[in-house]
Amino acid sequence: VASVWTILSTVDGGSTWVPLATAPASVAGEDGRNNSFQVSLPDMWFTTGQGKLYHSTNTGITWTNSPTTGITGQVTSIQFNSSLIGLVGGAAMSKSTDGGATFALLPAPGTGSITGIGGTGSNYWYSRGTGIYFSTDGGATWTQVHAQTAAQNHLSLVSDGNGCMTGWSAGATGTISKMRISPIGINDPYSHIPDTYELGQNYPNPFNPTTKIVFAVPLAGNVELKVYDILGREVALLVNMYVKAGTHDVQFDASSLASGVYIYKINSGSFTDSKKMVLIK
Repeated sequence: VASVWTILSTVDGGSTWVPLATAPASVAGEDGRNNSFQVSLPDMWFTTGQGKLYHSTNTGITWTNSPTTGITGQVTSIQFNSSLIGLVGGAAMSKSTDGGATFALLPAPGTGSITGIGGTGSNYWYSRGTGIYFSTDGGATWTQVHAQTAAQNHLSLVSDGNGCMTGWSAGATGTISKMRISPIGINDPYSHIPDTYELGQNYPNPFNPTTKIVFAVPLAGNVELKVYDILGREVALLVNMYVKAGTHDVQFDASSLASGVYIYKINSGSFTDSKKMVLIK
């Protein structure tokens, strides 16, 4: 019997749901997977039980699909930290740096299927078997940070709005783990309170593959610092948190990106500014 999928959408906060009329047509023998659908509008992704990823860049109006290289069976988890860079997992793990058009295998310690992936910026977590694993370099290397008594079935993380990630992992026999971690990579070694907002030029520039970005805020408040490619696509979220008044710096690791010109942009209150930087590998 041919497997099918249905994508439901809501426009009233979840009170009612209707099938998405522009969902991609189901393929005989192919099925959508539980816990493997991500919405980061206007991007949408989902994976299937036959090693394929579907991607929409326009809120589900049109779709493309591509094989998840290295995972030919069930793709059971997905996490894109930007419109271009993301991981998918199943019996193995693969990474895409072009929104899901192509993939390359990554190391993934542990046994069993990768059942959940979460992350922000260059930081990723995944659940596999009884373990939870953490990477600070976009998935190049991993460290086991937690072990449960039963296999974990899913993992989900969210920012609490104050720059800290909070996450939960749910497993067999009612096991639930909770994680809370402070932001990684932001530093505030400067004691002087600035008079004005300022976004400094990254140093070094050009750089390969890391560089430092300094910004100043005269008032405490929410700060968002993002990196975009020359086409205006978001490739990294460096800061998204409540920051105290002062001068701060953050390290940007572009090891997963291609050489080229990138733009970093800050938003804090009514202040916004952007600058160019050049990655040369």
